[in-house]
Amino acid sequence: NRRVTVLRGAVAMIDTAKSLGLRTALATSSKKGHLAGTLKAAGVDFPELVDELVTADDADASKPAPDLVRAAVEKLGLPAGECVMVGDTPYD
Repeated sequence: NRRVTVLRGAVAMIDTAKSLGLRTALATSSKKGHLAGTLKAAGVDFPELVDELVTADDADASKPAPDLVRAAVEKLGLPAGECVMVGDTPYD
C-alpha cells in the first residue's frame, strides 16, 4: 500500500480558483487508469476537484514536451493567453 501526499495548499489553491469562477484543469503524465488510485491514496476528491482532466492518454509526449499543457488549454476552451499554469516539478 503506497502512501501519496499532496503538496500542502494545492487543493486549497484549486478550490480558491474555482470559487473565483476560474476554470481549472489537472494535467498529469500519469495514465488515466492509474490516476484514480493515486488521487484516492492522496485523499483527493476527484472528479469534483477540477473542471477538466488531462492524462498521458491525451497527449503524444510528456514532460518536458508541452503536449499535456496544450491539451489542457484545449479542453478548457480558453485562449492560451488567458491561462496560468502552476507546476510541481522543475520541468514544468
